[in-house]
Amino acid sequence: MNINVTCYKGSASDSDRKVYQLDPMLKLSNVRDTLTNSGFLTADNGDDTAWRFVAAQSDSTAAEDALVNKSVENLVPLQGVLGGANQLICTNYLATRKPDLIGLGTDWFFNRYLGVKISLNNSDTDAKTTNASIKAFAPVMLTNVKPTSKNVVGIYDNVCVCVENSVVTFSLSSWGASGYQFYIGQDQGDPICDGSLNVCNFDTPNRYASTDMRRWAEKPQTIQIVGADSVGVTGGETLRFQKVTFRTRRITSYDQNGKTYASSAMPPARTGPAGLGGFRAQIADAASDFNNQRGLATAGQLETIPGDSIKPGGPVEGPPSQQNWGAPISNLQTDDWNQALGEVVVYFFVFNSWEQANRVINGYNAPDPNLWN
Repeated sequence: MNINVTCYKGSASDSDRKVYQLDPMLKLSNVRDTLTNSGFLTADNGDDTAWRFVAAQSDSTAAEDALVNKSVENLVPLQGVLGGANQLICTNYLATRKPDLIGLGTDWFFNRYLGVKISLNNSDTDAKTTNASIKAFAPVMLTNVKPTSKNVVGIYDNVCVCVENSVVTFSLSSWGASGYQFYIGQDQGDPICDGSLNVCNFDTPNRYASTDMRRWAEKPQTIQIVGADSVGVTGGETLRFQKVTFRTRRITSYDQNGKTYASSAMPPARTGPAGLGGFRAQIADAASDFNNQRGLATAGQLETIPGDSIKPGGPVEGPPSQQNWGAPISNLQTDDWNQALGEVVVYFFVFNSWEQANRVINGYNAPDPNLWN
């Protein structure tokens, strides 16, 4: 019995998307013939075009797992690579610029004892107004991100993609002794937080605690994600603009209102499940700690971001924020930053347009519609 399969090969125009009636047991070699004969795909030219099918059900971003080798397409049925809403993703394995990106969708980015979540700012009045006016989607968070083209070398720790001009909140969850101090900054310009803000554990030390950062530490302005080109960032400065680093370190002692709070405890040993290798073991290990303490989610299904839909972005000062800080503390003692509890690095991109954002979020990566039946 045939099913409707939506095939994608980019997001720039309607011609990059086409619906076919296909047998889910049809081998991919036959699917390729159908797509090529209808003009949707072109034949490999050995130079800069070679279409490959993305294995949307893979739990790995390694090319040998996430992309179906053409030599085995005669063995793989269509249903083995479809996304949750019967999407078939085609990617150019020889792209020389603007390659597609694949990564594992996640709710939090992890490194050791630090977790970071990026969401829309729904607390500050002007932020809510701005996000509503641009019809902002929740930011797309992907971890262990890689380009699908063999001609583009590189791997991103973590990637966040937003509708341009989205106003966001950075949420941090970290273990702390008496508490923890945090840093948030790009590789260029003034940091969002230079490490001067603290999360205090008071009478309940040696635990995980969370905080939300909606503004720049030294300026009452929200955090807005814009395209690098919109603020005149070009060339070698682009990567420094889009790369944001989050760090935390232990607070071991401080005073407030005549009372001293102190703990020199070290964080607990991580206890993630055994039997996983490499990157996923690291994620599972960190997430296990967080799940025990905070109930946070781990990396999940493979998602694809077409390269023609995005451009480099990064944070700038946005509209005013009403966020304020708590009462001051004194006699603060912390670890050095070279003893950080964790370091999460995130690269920001923005969608070229709302229409392309919609195609990617509700097309390329749409969930199984039966989830709500």
